[in-house]
Amino acid sequence: MKIIVLITLFALAATPAFACGDGMPPKNLRISSQAKTELRVAYLAAHPGARGDGPLPGHTYYSGHMGLYYAVATFDGRPRVFIRVPKEHWKLVRDTTGVVCSEEIPADVLTQAWWFVHAHGHCYTVPA
Repeated sequence: MKIIVLITLFALAATPAFACGDGMPPKNLRISSQAKTELRVAYLAAHPGARGDGPLPGHTYYSGHMGLYYAVATFDGRPRVFIRVPKEHWKLVRDTTGVVCSEEIPADVLTQAWWFVHAHGHCYTVPA
């Protein structure tokens, strides 16, 4: 009986953490060399004829969250925002000037997984 009571109390205490349906917080993930190649393919598809220098080592951020995958990778000297739906190809969704906003990537990915610094409004600075 004590075990059932303890399990019930634990479940009730944990409920507020998942009340918004957010699940687990996003994490910074290690990106594979294959995924980096896929990002380069997506970049070159969006910018035919570009040099395609990148992704720049140490400047690729990758996370999975809420069923989608997100990446910020530097190509040709500028950070670029990519999104991938499972079982689909990466899509370049935005070229940036060094600031990424939560319209493209959820704020909790930017702040909790990648620790980007707040720039203004709902936008965050990509580390240089």
